[in-house]
This record gives sequence, structure tokens and C-alpha cells, in this order.
Amino acid sequence: MTQGASLEAAWIYAAELMLLALAIIDFYTLLLPNLLTLPLLGAGLAFQCTFHPEALLSAIIAVLAGYGVTWCFAASYRWLNGHDGLGMGDVKLFAALGAWAGWQSLPLLMTMATIGGICCALLVQLMVPQSRGKPFPFGPWLALAGWLELLAGNEIMTRYQAVIVEMFAFLHNA
Repeated sequence: MTQGASLEAAWIYAAELMLLALAIIDFYTLLLPNLLTLPLLGAGLAFQCTFHPEALLSAIIAVLAGYGVTWCFAASYRWLNGHDGLGMGDVKLFAALGAWAGWQSLPLLMTMATIGGICCALLVQLMVPQSRGKPFPFGPWLALAGWLELLAGNEIMTRYQAVIVEMFAFLHNA
């Protein structure tokens, strides 16, 4: 491993540790502090500048799109239901993940986080009926999706795209 690759791996390892910390904090407190989410976002952009300058525009677009789309979803949910369904910490964490992964990975990141979160929430509600109607942290699932993206993003994206292509081919032929 070259010195440059070692340095790049160290940045990714630091991001993974921040994601772990954010997941634990959100699990216990239902909060994702700006003290960690915003530096994670800045570090993602700095990472792209340092190691993948050709991907910087994609990262900036991902930050804006990730923040904008999740903010619109959170605001719409609050307007329709009168209470939060997605906190601003989740919105900022998703934007930060975009800085690290690029806009192309946003749909996959949200899909992985949503499926994981829904499955876990349903399981908890089945096992602990008194948990129904209580807030459930989404940050750990965003963090897990981000962690998987940092660990094996290209392989996961390739498989995800293959599944989507097969699904559309099946629907087209049906």
C-alpha cells in the first residue's frame, strides 16, 4: 500500500468512526449533534478535494440534493402530521454522506437506510408493543448505509444497478 493510499484509508477510517459515534448517540438520545454531522460533511468535501478532485462537483451536488430532498420530505411530513418524522440531524447526516459518496449513491444510501430502519422498527414494535407510536432513531440506519458505502460502495452499487435493470426488464416484458 502506498503512502497516499494509506492516508486515504485513514480518512475513510476516521469517517467510519464518526459514523459509529453518530449512530450510538442517535440510538440513545434521538439526536445527531451538529458538532459531528457538520465536520463529517466538511471532511467529506475535503476528502474529495484531496484524493478525488474530479469527484468534487458530484460531492457538492450530493450535499445540496441530499439536504434539499430530505429537508422537503421532513417538512412535508411535519406539515401533514403535525410532528417530526425525520429530524434535521438526519437531514444533515444524509447531506454529509453525499459529500463522501457523491450524488450517484444517494438513492442507494436512502434505500439501504430506509429498508434497515423499517425492518428494525417493525421488529421492535412486534417484540415490544408499548414502543408503538414512540420515536425511532433513523440516524443509525443512515450511518450503517454510509459505513457500507465507504467500505464497499462500488461493489454494492454495481449489484444494485443490476437489480434495477433486471426489475425494469421484467416489468417491460410483463
